[in-house]
Amino acid sequence: MKNSFPEIILASTSPYRKALLDQIKLPFRSIAPQVDEAALIKKNPHLSTEELCKLLAKAKGQDIREKNPRSLIIASDQMVEMENEIYGKAKSMEEATKQLQKLQGKTHRILTSLFISSPQHGIFLHLETAFLTLRPLNLFQIQSYLEQDQPMDCAGSYKLEKCGITLMKKIECRDSSAIVGLPIVALTNQLLEWQYPLPFCYPSL
Repeated sequence: MKNSFPEIILASTSPYRKALLDQIKLPFRSIAPQVDEAALIKKNPHLSTEELCKLLAKAKGQDIREKNPRSLIIASDQMVEMENEIYGKAKSMEEATKQLQKLQGKTHRILTSLFISSPQHGIFLHLETAFLTLRPLNLFQIQSYLEQDQPMDCAGSYKLEKCGITLMKKIECRDSSAIVGLPIVALTNQLLEWQYPLPFCYPSL
């Protein structure tokens, strides 16, 4: 049974995305795509945030697919946006503090794109949107939180899987895994549609 289906490659070395695939027991290997995300964004100023998010996932997936055409490729990208401003990963504690000062007391969006390339079935592209509202926070609360979680590797400067969840007043989404970094509901739906078995179908996969 194992040899009947293409190898899965995750076009990412993100520990969060790897943990999500590990959680559902899918066998995969991880490869970092060689994509200049900043250059791609700069080259496409006319695109909406939604279109950019999907474009980046597609670019990552296609980069890995070119070298591994017989594999099933999974790629994703994520953007934090509020009032047409994109919030990336903070480069310092000072920048992280400024990000949370802007986000506190307001609602922002997390856009998470999913790209899947199958050698048998072609390409699937999906976008998941979550709306998150932060509590009103003062400077002391923000700095205390940042010292606790050190969320320098997360866009928006918070980690929902850790103490960052306590910053939230409300979260609205269809798939909580998308907030972590990979829309697992959409992913598993598509794999099943393509008749790629999940572990509950064949536990020894």
